[in-house]
Amino acid sequence: AEEGKKYLLEALEAAQNAKLNTTLASIHVNLGNVANILGKWNDAIDHFKNALQILGKDTNDSLRASLNLNLANVHMQQGNFPKAEAQIKESNLYSDRSNLRHQRGLSYLVQSEIACRKRDYSAANALVVTAFHIFSEMGDRLRVADVYRVLGMISRDSGHPEQAESYFENSRRINTDLSNPLNLGETLFELGQLYKTAGENAKATDVFREAITNFKRMNAVSRMLETEIALSTL
Repeated sequence: AEEGKKYLLEALEAAQNAKLNTTLASIHVNLGNVANILGKWNDAIDHFKNALQILGKDTNDSLRASLNLNLANVHMQQGNFPKAEAQIKESNLYSDRSNLRHQRGLSYLVQSEIACRKRDYSAANALVVTAFHIFSEMGDRLRVADVYRVLGMISRDSGHPEQAESYFENSRRINTDLSNPLNLGETLFELGQLYKTAGENAKATDVFREAITNFKRMNAVSRMLETEIALSTL
């Protein structure tokens, strides 16, 4: 992630010199995504907001919808649900205006995770099932893996551990098949929390360690530290 950041900063300088606004905005989006992976939430927010400012009144609905949803995701990671929901609402305006179905699916997915964290499991389930239908029809296995992770969180937190384990294992399998260490690490972390709650410390230790290995591959520092803390409390 750090190496990618270096090249993006070089591209940013070149785009600034050439005054290529759309390119500039896209680079800020990518820098924001890198910052998000690294757990540098404030840097991510700054990059996403810079991209929106550069776009100005540009009618690139796809990029705007993506930016607002990226901001929503960062605010969710910070636990600031009102800000996250405001950004989702803004994102949906652009998605609906241009009929961006995949983007809408991503929005449902983030909304579902927020609802789960707020313990509104009925809403969370309805939203994630809608996202599942969209991604399944479009053949997006990566996002289907995300759906299974959120379904696992909903089932775990609403008192259905066996169902949760099944969902997490589905997510784990797909992310392994697709060689996606960041998403795999996130799924393993949630699975570890399931085992920890159930008092299955040996299983929790194994999956937390596997999660840390995957986060290290992406230099996802904040997620790695969060997992190490969870591991240390077993």
